[in-house]
Amino acid sequence: MARLLIYDTQKAGAKVEREVDLDGTLSSAADGRAILVIGRSPQCDVVLDDPSLSRRHARIEKTDERRWRISDLGSTAGVVVNGRPMQQRLLERGDKVRLGNRTLEFRDP
Repeated sequence: MARLLIYDTQKAGAKVEREVDLDGTLSSAADGRAILVIGRSPQCDVVLDDPSLSRRHARIEKTDERRWRISDLGSTAGVVVNGRPMQQRLLERGDKVRLGNRTLEFRDP
């Protein structure tokens, strides 16, 4: 079961703020792909109250190979994976994804 652990890095001694089960939270795209959109907008699958995030900041989707891909949706602050700005990337266990003031840790057993 793939999960995202979400930390608010603005707070001292950041603890897990939220845990998201990717398999249990995904929407279904028109073509049948499993997707999850993260951002400030109430229409997102994962809504984060963070002014540094775009309304629709990033998308995580399950690939045909049963892997997980994160994509920047044209956000202002961008998507940073393990310290490197990325437009799109396949996630690996333990990856740290920075979205605004939040850090998401990808866990996949």
